[in-house]
Amino acid sequence: MAYARFISLRYLKASRRTFLSTTTLISGIGVILGVTALTAVVSVTGGFQRSYRDRILGVYPHILLYPHSSQFPEYREVIEAVEATDGVESATAFLRQHVMIYTGDARSSATVRGLEYDYLVGDESLRQYLSSGSLEDLEYDPARSNGELPGILLGIELARTLGAEPGDTVTLVTHLRGVGVALGASQMAPKDMQFRVAGIMDVGYVDFDSRLALTDLRAMQEFTNNGDVVTGIDVRVDDIFEADEVSAAIVGRLQHDRFLALAWQEVYGPIFRSLELQKWALTLVMTFIVLVASFNIISTLVIMVLDKTKEIAILKSMGATRFGIMRIFMYQGVIIGVLGTLFGLLGGYVVCRIIANIEFGLDPTVYKISELPVEMRPAEFGLIALVAIAISFLATIYPSWRAGRMDPVEGLRYD
Repeated sequence: MAYARFISLRYLKASRRTFLSTTTLISGIGVILGVTALTAVVSVTGGFQRSYRDRILGVYPHILLYPHSSQFPEYREVIEAVEATDGVESATAFLRQHVMIYTGDARSSATVRGLEYDYLVGDESLRQYLSSGSLEDLEYDPARSNGELPGILLGIELARTLGAEPGDTVTLVTHLRGVGVALGASQMAPKDMQFRVAGIMDVGYVDFDSRLALTDLRAMQEFTNNGDVVTGIDVRVDDIFEADEVSAAIVGRLQHDRFLALAWQEVYGPIFRSLELQKWALTLVMTFIVLVASFNIISTLVIMVLDKTKEIAILKSMGATRFGIMRIFMYQGVIIGVLGTLFGLLGGYVVCRIIANIEFGLDPTVYKISELPVEMRPAEFGLIALVAIAISFLATIYPSWRAGRMDPVEGLRYD
């Protein structure tokens, strides 16, 4: 039925030989705008997910390994076993403590994590978020032979709250006195220790920047009077999307009843589930724009069927089948949909590139990040194209069916 394609292309041309009739042009523009909006929304929401994931996992571990007991003195042997597990990139011990931080009249609560010095200075993902100061200044000498205070990294929002800059002195206070300490009346007073600000971290996620603090594990052990024990083990994996499998492998290698391994999907699951829900909600809303555009295709084809009643009758009298007539108008709708989709994808790509290169100056205290991220995925572009073309095709069914069932006698009666 080559004639169906030929005639459909002829029908797409206006009577004055312009490339597209006004109604056809409006239908095509509707599809273009719908696909452009859908592409931009999917890319921006995907960018938010990637940005949150990269920033969080750039500072925090991919897997957290905890012992079920409060004491963990044999952590070095456990680290060796963890690092021998397939898929593990590195592992290090950590000691975590909730504290109050003071500097002058300013104060703020924070969660301080003590990590091994070699791990801190060798972590490139951590170094990229260092806005000022030096990771090397975190090295701590328990003997304090040089007389310097232990160093500490502060999140940028936490540093602003405290009014602290690299080189300043801050005081950490905790209510815990450590292990092996009798809780008599004189031991109930809070424990405090001074630290020197070694650097400022800017993760770009205000919830973390407002409570992030990192220091040398040895300094943290001295501060908490915990001796050579730790809270757990931070684990980084080669592929973050296989963290669940690696986590299970680690527990399998160790004693199952002694350790709890939590992959990042479990630890930060609520954040990413919320983002995924927002993404699908916005995608659904934008899909309705494409659906509205499909009604323009329906109205355009219905008008065209009414306008071409005589031509349809002549074609039928010359032997054209009902399905052949239907294909003429189906081709028209699909052509509008395909062209609108292609231009819409191009428009979406351009919009995404513009968004990615413009500084919007987002307030991180409101939007949790300081920039508008974009992630363009070919698979999502392809899915959007399939959905848009499918909707355009479905929009052709009724007008095409109406044209196919037309009686040629009725079409020629008043000619």
